[in-house]
Order: sequence, then structure tokens, then C-alpha cells
Amino acid sequence: MTSTGGFNPIKWDCEKQGCWNAACRPPVHFFSDCFPRKISMSDIDGTVELEHHFLFLEWKSHMGELPLGQRLYFERLTTLHTNIVCIIVHAAHSPNDVEHIRVMHNGKLSDWESCDLEGLRERISRWAIKAQQKTKAVA
Repeated sequence: MTSTGGFNPIKWDCEKQGCWNAACRPPVHFFSDCFPRKISMSDIDGTVELEHHFLFLEWKSHMGELPLGQRLYFERLTTLHTNIVCIIVHAAHSPNDVEHIRVMHNGKLSDWESCDLEGLRERISRWAIKAQQKTKAVA
């Protein structure tokens, strides 16, 4: 994969610095006893805000159902405002090997649809264009 010229290059080199998970992943499990029942913090794989529109990306290595807590989190998050969208990405073998996506918007989860990494990139680009157009229409 080549760079698209973005402004957020990955700065971690596993060959030189070791496993990122072992070295850098925040210990969110440490806070698990702060919440009732089995509620715990979720990690979000990617998020961006553009003109008051929010996009969340969540990578999965399977096409099964989201864990209940995560599903409820995304349902409730996306019902807060119509400008919040979550894309669940299925990449079975590696994060770059995108095979399917599904979208959570307004608390509703779409079915899985075939999509590759370039298709996901196009989908995100369309989301960004719409976010900018909606903001200009209001101004």
C-alpha cells in the first residue's frame, strides 16, 4: 500500500520498536471495575470529525454479530445526531484486506455488503464530501 498523502502517517515501526499492542495499547482493562455490570471501555479503530459530522470505523476479523455492548454503544451513539455514522469493517486476514462493510446510522445497522479497501476509501471520501456540502448549505 502506498501513502495517499494524508496528514496522519503511522509512526510506529514494529520491526524496530516491537509489538505496538504490547508497548503502547492503553490499559483500559484497568478501569473495568469503575463501571457496573460487565460494562467496559471500547477501543475505536478510527474516528474523524468534519464540520460537526462524525465518522467512526471499527475493524472486525469476522462477519459475526457485534458484541452486545459494542452494538448498543454504536446504536445509542448514532441516535444522538444524524451527523454520526459508524462503519464496521470486516477484514479477515489483515487490516488492509477489507472484504465487507456494514453501516450503523440513526441506530440502524445495515446488512454486510462486499467492499474492498479502495471501496472503503471511496465511501469515506463520499462521506467527507457530503459533510462539507451539508455545512455549506446551512451557512
